[in-house]
Amino acid sequence: MPFSDSFSATFSLELGDEVSEAKEVARMPWRVLKRLNAVDGFVELYANGNADNESRMWSCDAAVDFRILCPKNKVLVSKNTGLSYFKANGSHLWGFKRFISVDALKEHFSDGRFRVETTITVQRMSGLRLPPVFAFDQSAHSDCALVVDGEKLWINRSYLALYSPYFESLFFGDFAEAKTDSIEIRDVSRDEFVEFLQVIYPSHNEVTEENVESLLRLGDRFEVAFVTECCEDFLLATERFSFAEKLLISGQYRLCRLENLCLKEINSLADLRRVSESPEATLLADFTKVSLYERIVRLAKDVEDATVAVAPRPTAAQYKVPNSPSFVF
Repeated sequence: MPFSDSFSATFSLELGDEVSEAKEVARMPWRVLKRLNAVDGFVELYANGNADNESRMWSCDAAVDFRILCPKNKVLVSKNTGLSYFKANGSHLWGFKRFISVDALKEHFSDGRFRVETTITVQRMSGLRLPPVFAFDQSAHSDCALVVDGEKLWINRSYLALYSPYFESLFFGDFAEAKTDSIEIRDVSRDEFVEFLQVIYPSHNEVTEENVESLLRLGDRFEVAFVTECCEDFLLATERFSFAEKLLISGQYRLCRLENLCLKEINSLADLRRVSESPEATLLADFTKVSLYERIVRLAKDVEDATVAVAPRPTAAQYKVPNSPSFVF
């Protein structure tokens, strides 16, 4: 089954090369290269697959779709490479030498920057293994359909029950749903729920800046500690969320490790002021506010202990020397 994923990058209309940040698709790092020279006035776009891997054993068949998006997300131009053969001996760049003229871009991007959305669809790989992909359609491994937004998602009861006390009770408890082959899941979007399942299933899709909050919400609702822990690991490592945002999330979902990390980053009143002046301050959980107070009290005590008053040494002028000093030998 093909493995597909998309990512975006923003480039300038300045001369020279620009490379996007790496995005992992099918266990390979992918980047987009923008090239612009003064000769023909065209923007070149290329997908750069697994360029850092020096082994000659890998290869990959993939199609690449480039789309330049206008400010309102309307597609200005779209081109697809078709199935292309990426391999280690230099053929890791596929794309278009004359993707679009600079003049055409300038008509739509007055600030001199444009956004490219890229979709990588991997068909076959050698030397590297494609991660498992689950479409949640009916198969020999599914025994129940969860109806989300009116669409059936076929799952395996026993597998989900291993991860969740909620699903274990739903599928195998004394509920009417346990006796049916189709169960409706309300108040959740189909796309968010599929993303949630993809983290639980052996594909173990990654947590991202875009999906972490919906995954936390669903992990909490359906009691899937594995998903919650994956989200906490992501938040511990990422710098995409502000200090105050992390504190708020840690309180909402009782993420002890994340709150501990945030509290230990408060080392001054200025740090505390950053939190108190943020939009998230009024939304913090009460126990988080108590932890903040205790942290400041502890810091104040540490400062007090470190600055215990020491009597100043007298200067030479302050010494009183008697007229008839006594000496003892």
